[in-house]
Amino acid sequence: MLGGSDKDSELTDTDSGDTADDGNTGDTGNTGDTGNTGDTGNTGDTGNTGNTGDTGDTGNTGDTGNTGNTGNTGNTGDTGDTGDTGDTGNTGDTADPCAPCDLSNRKCVQQGENWVCTGCKTKYYENTEDLCVAKGDLGHECDFAEYAGIDCDSGKCVDGVCCNDVCDGLCESCNVSDFYKGTCTPFLAGTDPDDECEAGNTYDCDQNGFCDGLGACQMYDTSTVCQTPVCVGNISKGSAYCDGSGTCDLSSRPEADCEPYTCDIPQGICSGNSCSNDLDCIAGYYCQGSTCVNKKPNGSYCTSNNQCSSNDCTLDDFGTDGFKYCVPNAPAHCAKESSWYVANTTFCVTAGGTTYKKCTPDLWGTAINCTNVAKRGCVVAPWKTKAGFYNADSCADTGTGAVCNADSTCEECAFARLILIPGGTKPVSYTSVYNFGTTVCNTNCRGKTGILNDSICAQESTTSTTHRCVEVEDSKGALVGICAELLGGGETCTFNEQCKSGSCFKGKCTVAP
Repeated sequence: MLGGSDKDSELTDTDSGDTADDGNTGDTGNTGDTGNTGDTGNTGDTGNTGNTGDTGDTGNTGDTGNTGNTGNTGNTGDTGDTGDTGDTGNTGDTADPCAPCDLSNRKCVQQGENWVCTGCKTKYYENTEDLCVAKGDLGHECDFAEYAGIDCDSGKCVDGVCCNDVCDGLCESCNVSDFYKGTCTPFLAGTDPDDECEAGNTYDCDQNGFCDGLGACQMYDTSTVCQTPVCVGNISKGSAYCDGSGTCDLSSRPEADCEPYTCDIPQGICSGNSCSNDLDCIAGYYCQGSTCVNKKPNGSYCTSNNQCSSNDCTLDDFGTDGFKYCVPNAPAHCAKESSWYVANTTFCVTAGGTTYKKCTPDLWGTAINCTNVAKRGCVVAPWKTKAGFYNADSCADTGTGAVCNADSTCEECAFARLILIPGGTKPVSYTSVYNFGTTVCNTNCRGKTGILNDSICAQESTTSTTHRCVEVEDSKGALVGICAELLGGGETCTFNEQCKSGSCFKGKCTVAP
């Protein structure tokens, strides 16, 4: 590079060596030419200066040059004093001292007795090959790493080209396109060649990772969802969008009431206008077919718990129709003909019957018998044996529940039938009073084998027989046993068996012998 301090040189005509040839010792001077070869090392010339001094020692001083060995070769020249005549060759100094400089782009200035090539002229710069090169216009390629902008006429090397500005702002370049090359210009919207804009979160409506075409990072625009649909209770609030300025606009999101269908929480939207199960319906509704319908009030006919607002569809097992009804479930209730009853409520199975049912939620269960479900024997005057009966209890529904009413009237076990009186020709009605049997009053004191049993007949004494079982024919000719009173002598009678004596003569009992 010409113009450096180490590279500055005295501008001396190297042809002075040829003048040495005129000194008849040219050959020796030619050896000096060898020293000129030293000029390649920019030191042999210094040896020539020694010749001018006529003092070889001074020439030795030249040995201090950068290449002393080359200077030594100059010493050979020193032996030829005749060579001093070569000083006449100094007339070559009349040559242009700036000839080695390219004056079209480099300066040539005198420094002391010497002329040197210095820096490049205006609009030129010195490259790495020590050449002055014209500085680039706007848009011309440049190398900032090597020249830091001195290779540009504007002094600014940006993005590999000479630029009109430092262009160090966000989202801008001096090499956006061929048309704008050399002029600091924002990147096109939606691009980010320099990766300057880091993408933020959409829910914050932050920058979207691209430039906005105006020298800044672009924000998420109004087409960007910043909040997905959300369920608030059973209200579906639709998507919210960024406002393009960094804010999520929650004020204009649409709302929809999903009733009677549910709001799908994961999706944030109504589940639709149909259902596949109760989970698709809100509280108070159930899925019937594919439609959400209102749950039923208590007392309504139902087939399953989910149909009832109480979630309790109970079988009416009091009757036999098998219907179910909605009833309260806190506490549990029993159902009866679209009504509902609490625990321990009782009802007669049939009015006047002998059984009732008690509510043991949610069922009425098995019928319960009254205390007396059948007739029972009793003693009725004038008889001393159980010749009477009480009827079975009678169930009656009251305001407090079922009541089994017990019979308190003892009725006589009297039984009338048509019989043929011995010696008579026509059946006559005859009433016998029998004792009460196991569950009913007896109506015949003759057994199936023909045995007559006086104990079946009602007696007016508990210690003696007052009535006897008598065998007679009924109106159909069948043998039956009637109860006849045993009469004393002289008492009116109709047949012998009535008399204690066993003889009824002319309508009077005879006296026993």
